[in-house]
Amino acid sequence: MNWEIEIKAWVDDPGALRKQIERLGARSTGRYDKQDEYYRISPSGKARDEGREFRLRVDGSRATVTFKDKSIRDGLEMNREGEFRVDDPGVFREFIQRMGARLRIRKRKRGEAFAYGRVLLELSEVEGLGHFIELESVFHEHTRIDDPAFIQKTEVELFSLLKELGISRDRVESRPYTQMLREVLEAGES
Repeated sequence: MNWEIEIKAWVDDPGALRKQIERLGARSTGRYDKQDEYYRISPSGKARDEGREFRLRVDGSRATVTFKDKSIRDGLEMNREGEFRVDDPGVFREFIQRMGARLRIRKRKRGEAFAYGRVLLELSEVEGLGHFIELESVFHEHTRIDDPAFIQKTEVELFSLLKELGISRDRVESRPYTQMLREVLEAGES
């Protein structure tokens, strides 16, 4: 398991931002098309149970399951994250449904990833929402992530990079994509 600290922000002009990322000297690590399914297992089977949520991500021929312990403060997201690969997503879906998991929402995110020092940048279009930039630092699970000075240093690095890219702090989005997608779905139903 690893820790990640990240921020995401709305993007108005992805083409211009991509040029800014290149001017910064970030190296493209490739394009992606992440198709995510979020599942929840509720102990009593009731939808309102807290339960446990996890994600099945299919990106090309690679399928990965991810579960997180997540906290968000002022747009800064801190996650303890576990992942493992799945050879056959169809068989995995059948297995988790037999275990009581229910599909909660789907998300599709397409874009390009860039490496800049120890920061991963993803310039993405999230289907149904729009364009975003995500800045993420990943740390080994033994990192003292509970040290306020460490978190503050990482926060300053990420927000400084966001500013270098010409994105103001008021463009930072605190809500998880899944929450925003649910809000869009609910607004369409009313």
